[in-house]
Amino acid sequence: MMYGESIKSDHNLISVIVPVYNAANDLRRCLDSLLRQTYTGYEVLLINDGSTDGSGLICDAYAEAHQQFNVYHLKNGGVSAARNTGMEKARGNYIAFVDADDYVEDTYLDLLLPPRGEDFSVCGVKILAPNGAVSVEHVPGADGDNAQQTVINHHLVRTVWGKLFKRSVVASAGIKFNVSLRVGEDTCFVLEFLSAATSVFIRKDLGYVYIKPGYRIDKYRTGPGDLVALYTVLCACELKLAQRGFDVEGLEKYNRNVIGFNLLTALYLVKKYSVKTRDQYITAFKKAGKQAAGDMGLPGFVAGGMRFIERSGSRVLTDRFLFLSMKMIWLKAKFLNN
Repeated sequence: MMYGESIKSDHNLISVIVPVYNAANDLRRCLDSLLRQTYTGYEVLLINDGSTDGSGLICDAYAEAHQQFNVYHLKNGGVSAARNTGMEKARGNYIAFVDADDYVEDTYLDLLLPPRGEDFSVCGVKILAPNGAVSVEHVPGADGDNAQQTVINHHLVRTVWGKLFKRSVVASAGIKFNVSLRVGEDTCFVLEFLSAATSVFIRKDLGYVYIKPGYRIDKYRTGPGDLVALYTVLCACELKLAQRGFDVEGLEKYNRNVIGFNLLTALYLVKKYSVKTRDQYITAFKKAGKQAAGDMGLPGFVAGGMRFIERSGSRVLTDRFLFLSMKMIWLKAKFLNN
């Protein structure tokens, strides 16, 4: 079901997709920030993903009050399916994504609109931490092919917010969010897009405000199978970029270390697994990428110890070493955060 009227499409129209799931506490702040945009050629597609907390009613109210807002009510299918629906309904030449618990600066869309019709643009991000700390992130400026290479190597490539995507590139390359992934779908979408894009525009100015959630190990829900699946898809994305002539060595190392360390966290700190099961997941991870036999994000001395023990051929001894190492790393991090 949909409320709201679509704005006539033109070459400068931006379609802003907001997936919504049980975000009633923060949703109005997000939508009000979109209403304050200095750039007026945009539509907002609210994709209510089966919310049960009144978020759907908030979406309806904004769609009824503001012509540029449209709402679509879906059965709960996850953020990837919601975003895919938004892209199917989008009419603009460009697509932007905003998370319902974040918000944007008044000049967000103005900053992102590429001056020369580039396929992709990215702006700076303000990050608000749970403890009140404020930090900023932006991709260093570059021109031409160097801009695309710079974005590929930067960690902001891991999110779809703070960016603009040309819809014709999405359509011609058949790019969608991978609904089979439970984590990391943002990164895969951006890398897929960059493997098909031909031009990139970078703005250092801050346009997006990211509300960083708190982290607790007992709330860690990502399973080892999810991480191996993500790493497999990312390796395929890396290959596509390499075939386009981009240097992916830094990207490969980043993915291997970040996902590898999260895999070790899931296996050794979150739930209890048998030695055999842990070995199976780690082996699957290493087989997914040609360079995946690296340190998996472990500190240098720990990684060196792991490689030394692995040469013994004892799966049990390697497992015990990793178990103790991960416990020590977690205790050190917990101590430093207190």
